[in-house]
Amino acid sequence: MSRKVDTAEGKRDTGRRGRGDTERTTDPSPSGSFSTSPRVPASPRLPFSVSPRLFLLLIVAVVLLYGVIYPNIHVLVDSLQQNGNWSLANYVQALSQTIVLESIFASVGVSVLTVLLCAAVGVPLAFLFERYLFPFRRVFALFAALPLVLPPLVGTVAFIFLCGESGILARLVQSAFRLEHSPWSLRGWPALLLFHVYTMYPFFYVLTGAGLARIDAALAEAARAGLVTDEDATVLDAAWVLASRVRSAVMLVRGRPGDSFPGDARELSGVARYLGYGAGHSGELVDDYRRTTRRARAVVERLFYGP
Repeated sequence: MSRKVDTAEGKRDTGRRGRGDTERTTDPSPSGSFSTSPRVPASPRLPFSVSPRLFLLLIVAVVLLYGVIYPNIHVLVDSLQQNGNWSLANYVQALSQTIVLESIFASVGVSVLTVLLCAAVGVPLAFLFERYLFPFRRVFALFAALPLVLPPLVGTVAFIFLCGESGILARLVQSAFRLEHSPWSLRGWPALLLFHVYTMYPFFYVLTGAGLARIDAALAEAARAGLVTDEDATVLDAAWVLASRVRSAVMLVRGRPGDSFPGDARELSGVARYLGYGAGHSGELVDDYRRTTRRARAVVERLFYGP
C-alpha cells in the first residue's frame, strides 16, 4: 500500500514539474492513438499571399520598364526637343538626307524579303519531315534545325565554309563543271538575304513542325480526302489534343498513368493548374473536357452509325 501511495505522489510531482510554459495536450491522431506532443503556437500569417506568377510578372515588368520602355521613351523625348523646345526639326533634318531614306527603305526591304524567303524555306521543310516517311528522316530533320542552336559566330563561320566563294559548295560546283573561277561571290543583297535565310528559317521550320505534330496525320488525310468535313475534323482534333494533355497532366501529378480525372481534390487541382486553369477552377476543366468529348462523340456517332 505504501508503495502505491509513493508511486501516485511521484506521478503528481512529475506532473507539477512538467508544467510550465509548455502545455501538454492529448490530441487524437489519425490512427486512433493519442500523442502527448507540446502544443506549438501557430506562426502568424501574412495578410496577403504572394503568388509565384505575380512575382515573376513583377520581375519581367521591372526589366521591361528599365531596359526597354524607359530608354525608348527617353530617346523619343530627346528627338522631339531642340534647344529646349518641342519641335520636329530633328526628323525633318534627318529625313531630308538621301542616305537616311535609302537606309530606311533598304532595311524595310531586307526585312520583308527575309520573312518571305524564310517562310518559303521553313514551312515546306516542316511539311516534308512531318508528313512524309523516307530513310534518315529524323537525321535530316535534326540537321535542318541545327542553325537554331548554333552560336552566332559558329553559324557565321559555318555559312562561309559552306556557301562562301571558296566554300564546300562552290568548290564542288567548280570541280564538277571544271570552272576556272568561283561560280558566285557573296556580295550585295543576294548574299545578305542568303545569310538571313540560313540563320532564321529554323524559326518557321520549328514552329510549323510543332503545329503539325499536334495534328493527327490520319485525320488530316481524311479531311483532305473528303471523308470528314473540316468542322468535324476540328472537333475531333480538339478532343484528341485535350485528352492527350489531360493524360500527360495526370501522369505528372500522380506519378502513374491514368485515363480518368483523379478523385482527390488536390490532385485534380494540380492537373487543372498544369493545364493553365487558375486555383479553384478545376471544375471548369472538367466542364470543358465533358463539353469537348461530348461534341467529339456526337461526330463519331454520326459518321460511323448514321443519323
